[in-house]
Amino acid sequence: PNIVQCYDAGVSEDNAYIIMEYVEGRSLGQYLKEQGVFPVESALKIIMKLAEALKHALEHDIIHRDIKCENILLLENEQCADLPFVVKLVDLGLGYRLHSDRQELTLPGRFIGSPLIMAPEQFVHDCVINEKIDMYALGTVLYELIVGEHPFRGSNPT
Repeated sequence: PNIVQCYDAGVSEDNAYIIMEYVEGRSLGQYLKEQGVFPVESALKIIMKLAEALKHALEHDIIHRDIKCENILLLENEQCADLPFVVKLVDLGLGYRLHSDRQELTLPGRFIGSPLIMAPEQFVHDCVINEKIDMYALGTVLYELIVGEHPFRGSNPT
């Protein structure tokens, strides 16, 4: 329930397409800009929903590789008292399928992801892709939910 549903994907007349669930809400990044940081208890509830989503993906041999506030949607849900949102993980465009013959999704020598939230090993082309990459990024999201900024800053994003 915490991953946006994909109904169909394919190519038509040389154009790739994806048909997915429509989620009327805003990104976690938008929410932070508009409302500010979350109380620790609420932030942890959001992280637990995302951890459940990542566990489900991993059970299907998928690593997301781009967990960030902009790829997390919040759908208002006033019926849920403890967390007034349904949390949805989106954008598996950089997803990596473990145990697949088709591993390369980008050009050799290029790293994949958003530098501000990437695990350090992702900057190395021949790094081992596993669930630890998503867990690292999930930690950066938790930090951002509580503190309101990325854990690392500098003049160069890498």
